[in-house]
Order: sequence, then C-alpha cells, then structure tokens
Amino acid sequence: MKGRANGNFIAHRENGTLANVNLSKDRGSVPIDIDCDCRFIFFCRVENNEWKVQYVKLFYEKDKVVPVDSKTVPDFPKEELEKYTPGYQYLFVAQHSLGHPILNDLPDANNEGFTAMYKAMADWIEGKDVHLFWEKK
Repeated sequence: MKGRANGNFIAHRENGTLANVNLSKDRGSVPIDIDCDCRFIFFCRVENNEWKVQYVKLFYEKDKVVPVDSKTVPDFPKEELEKYTPGYQYLFVAQHSLGHPILNDLPDANNEGFTAMYKAMADWIEGKDVHLFWEKK
C-alpha cells in the first residue's frame, strides 16, 4: 500500500484472451482484441514440503480495445461504458453484447476490492485465515 501511495504502479499482462464474434448475428462488428491488465494474486502454502496454491484471485487494472487491422474499432457508447468500472469497461460491454451474463461488482484497483485484497494478503502472510470471496452475490 505504501508503494501505491507513492505513485508506484506495477502491472503484469495476461496474454491469450480470445473473443469470439458472430458477424452474421451482429455479435461483433469488426475483429478486435480486448486487452485486460489483471493482477493475479496467488495465496500459497507449504503442504508435505511442497508449495501448493490455496487460492488464486485477480482483479482488473484496466482494459482497452485493440483493432486487429490496426485502424478500425467499433463504437463503444459512453453511456454503456459508464455502467462498468474502468478496470473492465470494454471487456464487459463486449461480453454483454455477446449475451454473456455480467458480474458488475468484481474487485478492481479503484474500488474497495483493492483494499480488501491487500488486507487479505497481509493477513495471509501473518498466518491468519482469510475471506477472499467478498464479491456481492
């Protein structure tokens, strides 16, 4: 938290996201990729002298649209984008247009999810039990 308060921002990129479109059904207008910067957090422990992952959580830092042809992108109406947090606006507008259910309360770097995640990380390192599923149902 101290580093973030000082303006430090270190992100890791997840590559390999695939978006399927069906142009004949108006489920996508031009081929695009949506890049999401997500923070992956692994909660690990040692069991029988082996490191095991107990939990994996992630939250979205930011996303963007990347045109496949390097110049053409679909219109993302501002009022649609504003329904979602800046961490995953484009991803969720695109997913919603494809008919996917949207979880609009996922933690991201700009909501209470950031604070909750870092508290859980500190508690985990101290050996405390943590509750990692704070998303609203």
